[in-house]
Amino acid sequence: MKEKLDFVTNSSSSSFIVAWPKKVEFIDEVKDIVLFTEKADIVYRDSINQKPFLIKNTDSCINRISKIVRSGYFDGYFSHSEFPEYRELMNRRYQKKDISDDEYRKKINKIFNKADKENNKRAKEIAKKFVNNNIGKYAYVYKYSDNDGRLFCELEHGNTFDYIEHLVISHH
Repeated sequence: MKEKLDFVTNSSSSSFIVAWPKKVEFIDEVKDIVLFTEKADIVYRDSINQKPFLIKNTDSCINRISKIVRSGYFDGYFSHSEFPEYRELMNRRYQKKDISDDEYRKKINKIFNKADKENNKRAKEIAKKFVNNNIGKYAYVYKYSDNDGRLFCELEHGNTFDYIEHLVISHH
C-alpha cells in the first residue's frame, strides 16, 4: 500500500463561460464589469489572449458550449448516487455481500452510463438557454484555480463575473 507523506492540497479550479456584449478590446470594458482592479487586469489579459466566439443559435455553438459545461460539475449536475438502483447496489455489495465482482462492475457501469446520459442532456439544455439569452454576444472561456494563489482563489470563488451573463463549471 502506498502512503502519502508530503503536503496534500485540496485545490480546485473552475471554468467560466462569459458572454461579453462585444469583443473585449480595452481594459476599461472589463473594469466596468469586474470589480477590483487586480481581478480586472487578469481577466483583461486572459481576454486578449484568446479568440472569442460569436454566440449564435446553431448546433455547433450549442454543442461547443455544452461540451465545456460537461467538462466538470455544473448547476444541475446529476450524481449517479441519486439513482435508487445505486443505493441498492451499494447495499448488496457492502451489506448483503451477495453480488459477484463481475456483476457489480456491470451494474455500476450501467448506472454511470445512465448518469452520463442525463448530464449530457442537462448540459445541452443549459447551453441552449445560455445561447438563447446571449445571441450576438461573444463567448470567452476563463479558467481559474485557487491553487495559483490568493488572487486566483478570489477569481475562482469571489463572484468575479456577477455583473455579466456567465456559466460556472467546477473542476473540484
